[in-house]
Amino acid sequence: MIRIFFAAGLVLAPMCVSAAADSVEFHIGYLHRTAHRETISLVDMPAADNGLAGARLGIEDNNTTGNFLNQHFNLQEVRLSGKDDPSAAATDLAQKHVSFLLVDLPADALLETADAGRERGLVVFNVGATDDRLREQDCRADVIHIAPTRSMLADGLAQYLVWKQWRRWLLVVGSHDDDKLYADALRRAAGRFGAKI
Repeated sequence: MIRIFFAAGLVLAPMCVSAAADSVEFHIGYLHRTAHRETISLVDMPAADNGLAGARLGIEDNNTTGNFLNQHFNLQEVRLSGKDDPSAAATDLAQKHVSFLLVDLPADALLETADAGRERGLVVFNVGATDDRLREQDCRADVIHIAPTRSMLADGLAQYLVWKQWRRWLLVVGSHDDDKLYADALRRAAGRFGAKI
């Protein structure tokens, strides 16, 4: 009986070593725009590598753990100018064996990217677009949302203000479409949590 286990061990040992020796490669893309983001205050000014630095840190951390599991992760960054097509960039990354794509783009560009990546089997992570419609009427099965929606941000602010007993608010709305959408989210949150504007 012991001889059978010993013989089985000798036969299976090379198989385990060869299976463990094969390294698994994970190719991850990061797609974002080079445009400067305007802010009201210098306090709100994002870093030049905002988002990308976190992705690089995650890749570095995964590679540290991946050494023990024979896994290797690499990140391919693509910066789009205002005229570049996000769907073409997604297709190009898919041809380079990227299977996971972190996208920091506005909602319409994110949807174009997800639609182009669906044919190639890309899993898209929304890391920047806050539009509520991305989780409602424009929901895509292959898009995983990391960024909170405007309504989530408004609900969080409303809960904090109500908890502080600040139930009467003054709302000043900017002229941009994003400003109006955020103001609508704040109005809904005020009604939901018992505040008055």
